[in-house]
Amino acid sequence: SAKNVAELAESCKQATDLLGNFTDSLGARRSELRGRESLPGCHAYPAFVAWLSLNASAEDAALALTVSLRTWGDSFAALARGLRSHPGFPAIGAPEQASAFFDVFDLPDEGLETKALAIVQEAQDAGRRPDQALSYARMLDSYQGMFWNTLVEEARGAGGRGGGLGGRGGGPGGDSGE
Repeated sequence: SAKNVAELAESCKQATDLLGNFTDSLGARRSELRGRESLPGCHAYPAFVAWLSLNASAEDAALALTVSLRTWGDSFAALARGLRSHPGFPAIGAPEQASAFFDVFDLPDEGLETKALAIVQEAQDAGRRPDQALSYARMLDSYQGMFWNTLVEEARGAGGRGGGLGGRGGGPGGDSGE
């Protein structure tokens, strides 16, 4: 529902400051990062989440997002563990502060599944079934993969733009198709 997407957006807003801590720990200048071109492959996932909030039935969106957010959180948890175990991370500051951004998305939302089940039950009571949830969940999974693969490609210097942060598919530490 739009309310659940708004709650997710608030979490993302809170994470913005923590992302600044992460970039600071890498020695990156925030002013330089603000001027960087956005990576299209990183926009597909949030754009589809927005599309779901406007166009999907509440029951389909609730089920698809519940599965997707768990996978998203697992990817961020893997990234945080990898960063903390990497020698030399962070270049500046404490590892916990530098990687706290990734922990925000790893925290389980205890009420998320309960909310999703209530939405589905309400729909069933009204005679509706979540007939697109599986398709939407698969699309979200693909868009997550695109996000991570875009970051990987950017980090490897794909497209002749040099190194940096970027990815598409597979998640951190996952199969990037190579």
